[in-house]
Amino acid sequence: MALLVYLGGMLHDAAGHLHTLHPHDGPEPGQLFARFLGWAIPRRPTRGSPQRPIPGPGRQH
Repeated sequence: MALLVYLGGMLHDAAGHLHTLHPHDGPEPGQLFARFLGWAIPRRPTRGSPQRPIPGPGRQH
């Protein structure tokens, strides 16, 4: 959780810096979110998507 808070702060700083450097052709907010935070948020599998078993104690990989 602390990592997400930290990365959220970095996202805010980066958005401000990018706007200063490139006010008219910077990345979209969704692109910044995906880069800084999107990878860390767990996603539920969609219907029809193959589900991989989660390795655990006593299970083969």
